[in-house]
Amino acid sequence: MKQRLLLFLALLLTTFGGARANEVEIGSLEGAENDSYLPMNSLYNYSYTQQIYTADEIGTGGTINSITMWLYGNANLYDIPFDIYMVEIDKEAFASTTDWVAVTENDIVYSGTVTVHNTEAEAYTFELSTPFEYSGEGNLVIAFNNTTGSWASGLTGMVFGADSDPVRAIYARRDNGAYDPYNPTFPALSTTYKRNVITLDITPAGGSTCARPENLVVSDISDTGATITWDSEVGSYKFEYKKNADAEWTAIVLTEATYELEELTANTAYQARVKAVCGPESESGWKTISLPTEKP
Repeated sequence: MKQRLLLFLALLLTTFGGARANEVEIGSLEGAENDSYLPMNSLYNYSYTQQIYTADEIGTGGTINSITMWLYGNANLYDIPFDIYMVEIDKEAFASTTDWVAVTENDIVYSGTVTVHNTEAEAYTFELSTPFEYSGEGNLVIAFNNTTGSWASGLTGMVFGADSDPVRAIYARRDNGAYDPYNPTFPALSTTYKRNVITLDITPAGGSTCARPENLVVSDISDTGATITWDSEVGSYKFEYKKNADAEWTAIVLTEATYELEELTANTAYQARVKAVCGPESESGWKTISLPTEKP
């Protein structure tokens, strides 16, 4: 029987054109689906959603200045008033339809409205009225509270994910009364592995100007190895890899934008990540590869 090597190959952080050094893009529009529940549901008077984006996906700490999402709708949509909350937590997934993350008034980062009349997905950027200070150590919860009080069909967000992914989104909608995000005792309609494709504009902690590596490519896949390359103009890199089940990473310092993994264990899932080093006090965030596949 042919052995399989499970490697984390497909990008969770995919570039959409020429990203600036402080743009963190999670998910890909390529293969994305439309979803009427995330980030908000316009078909009901009120809706509330939470999504978890992991520290590995974000890859850097710093000040989050804005969030961009891809939405579309129709001419029936009205101005939708909503609040965005952000919280940094240790939780990695939602365990049930009552496993909400409690937020406070201090966690509101945006209050405003949006009107979506385009019939194909377009980018909507929400500049945070209160920029969020993200340490980069924990996972990030992004919550949307739709407080409209009326409904019209049509709002759709672009989402990514596979049914083998962890359950990292939870959503509720109803006509009778707004949700209280400060006391989330209400049950959600459901949980899901799907999440919105997003871009976070982040000013890195410490003022780093080091651009993250992009366009990770995996080639020469064998039963026990593979070659990983990336695009970067920086001359030094920190590269790490580990078995998915392990806590510790194997760390390597490189001066070329490529590394050949060898002597890996067959039938075992791995993670790999890389960051650029511009100087003693300037590093980019991690770029992570993270989808298991088998040897061709």
